[in-house]
Amino acid sequence: GICDSLGRVHDFSGHRTITIDRMAFGRPAVFAPLPGCHATWDEGIAAADQMFRGKCHAWFSSNCYHHVATCLQDIKYCDSVWPEGRQWSVFDVWFIIWRHAQFAPRRSPLLGFFVPVICVYLIIFLAVYWSL
Repeated sequence: GICDSLGRVHDFSGHRTITIDRMAFGRPAVFAPLPGCHATWDEGIAAADQMFRGKCHAWFSSNCYHHVATCLQDIKYCDSVWPEGRQWSVFDVWFIIWRHAQFAPRRSPLLGFFVPVICVYLIIFLAVYWSL
């Protein structure tokens, strides 16, 4: 998800569903503050929200990372690392999260990485199981 200027989290959480302050997988455990302030922040988020209300949610082609990338594109976000006029992608969003990640107060740092670690172990287990 991505926060608006009031601190509310906008999340593309499912089929044609944008939730505000109610993320699909519970409260955030990790967040990445983005430096800079842009006058078009809320308008960019609102435009992306409207566009994603008409989309089907898919694991790889249309998910919450795509929503955030579209928001950053609509906002025309840039800073010292990301030049103005850049096309935002899911990989850019992942890079920002890993570069600027901070753990939310009162949340375990392990919780932020618990689900991805379990998914990796599950994929490895299934790959080994199917290769036997």
